[in-house]
Amino acid sequence: EPQVALSMQAGLTVSGRVTFDGRSVIPNPSRVRVSLAPVLSGAQVSFASTPARVDSAGRFSITGVIAGKYHLQATIDGL
Repeated sequence: EPQVALSMQAGLTVSGRVTFDGRSVIPNPSRVRVSLAPVLSGAQVSFASTPARVDSAGRFSITGVIAGKYHLQATIDGL
């Protein structure tokens, strides 16, 4: 029978700040959602993150992230 060894660790946190350059009308930060999309190759399996809300200062924080490679995506509600 195959044996599988698992190494458990706490999820990571990814945080940052959203800014808008070169726009005459800046969207309300509360309409912005930021999420991580896993970059997978071969037989890898991963879980996408739950979108994080951006606060009034443009800051966001995504918790419980599994180590790996991700694309950071931002969407604006209503656009």
